[in-house]
Amino acid sequence: MNPALALPQSRASSRDRWVVWTAATLAVVFFAVVSGPVLPYARSHDFPQFYFAPQMVRDGHAPQLYDRDLQFDFQRRVAPEAPVLTAYVRPAFYAVLLAPLSWLPFQAAFVAFLAGQLALLGALWWWAYRRFGPHSLIFCSLFIPAGFGLINSQDCVAILAIVTAGWLAFERRRETLAGGILALALIKFHLLLLLVPAMAIRKRWKMLAAYAGAACLEAAVSIAMLRAQGVRQYFALLTSKDLATLSPSPERMLNVHAILENLGIAAPWTSAIAVCAVLVVAWYGVREARQDWQWFWIAVLASLLVAPHVYEYDAALLLPAMLMCVSEPGGGRSVERLRLAAATAALPIPYLCTLIGRPWSIAPALALTVWLGVLVAFASRPADGVIRCRPVAVTQ
Repeated sequence: MNPALALPQSRASSRDRWVVWTAATLAVVFFAVVSGPVLPYARSHDFPQFYFAPQMVRDGHAPQLYDRDLQFDFQRRVAPEAPVLTAYVRPAFYAVLLAPLSWLPFQAAFVAFLAGQLALLGALWWWAYRRFGPHSLIFCSLFIPAGFGLINSQDCVAILAIVTAGWLAFERRRETLAGGILALALIKFHLLLLLVPAMAIRKRWKMLAAYAGAACLEAAVSIAMLRAQGVRQYFALLTSKDLATLSPSPERMLNVHAILENLGIAAPWTSAIAVCAVLVVAWYGVREARQDWQWFWIAVLASLLVAPHVYEYDAALLLPAMLMCVSEPGGGRSVERLRLAAATAALPIPYLCTLIGRPWSIAPALALTVWLGVLVAFASRPADGVIRCRPVAVTQ
């Protein structure tokens, strides 16, 4: 294990451990009580897409998987109270992976979907506890994007588990396995847009080859399912401007476009400038990073800032990065700034600000942007005892 990634293990007393466990449990219980009334809405709004898509494939409608009228017909069968279509826009191969849900009655499938993700989240928290120590549970319980995803019936915890597993494989120098695992995150392909160029910049060719190979396999399965007409319908659905559920509240997103929306200066040219700025910062950070964990999570964090359709629950995949940053050992102002930036992005306050509306909904996107800047500055700083300088020509 890279020593820079490990939390300094304090010798916490039994009393300290009980305090941490109690605080984390109370935070979870409070969130569960507050979010309980939202679940019926999520059951009829976001979850049906994960249920009717595998049903369509099972009933022989794979080539029409992205037919909006047919999707709405299948949605009405399981959620007749939903007034509009919540379209299934994930890749076709994901519908095959969701097939077990379609074998259950709708209510049982909904319970199984939530229970499975809760089990995954519990396993991830246990990993954090074992690796970073008991105080990591405080940050896990305060970091609410995963909770937002659960109460909205999103699969963000599955994405978090995939990215974490891919990172752990890479950390153990199993690059081929890491690339194959990370390709599974293509079930929500826009969340890791910058990871591929980051692998190329760092010359992680085995990892990149495995990722590309698995991605080609997933694409081949999807195309075989959809055929030419289905592929055309998929692109038409992704580029549709009249489907409100795809981007219902752009000011609440986590990307730089949300910052511009909240400031009232959103325009194609301002968005282009903001995205280019993030790309330049990410490129510099990935290139100059001294440790693998730094460039990997710089790429993931920057991907969220430039990707379209990124909401609070999508930040759940940043949980390992947040824990690594707040537990970075050592002292000095750069380390303190890194911990503060990550801890700020971990607090519930920025994400809850999206419920207030403009301009307060700028908070989470701004927090992630600041975190990226601080992480890049930290990753590119000279190692202790090393001074970077330009060579000076000596003349006789």
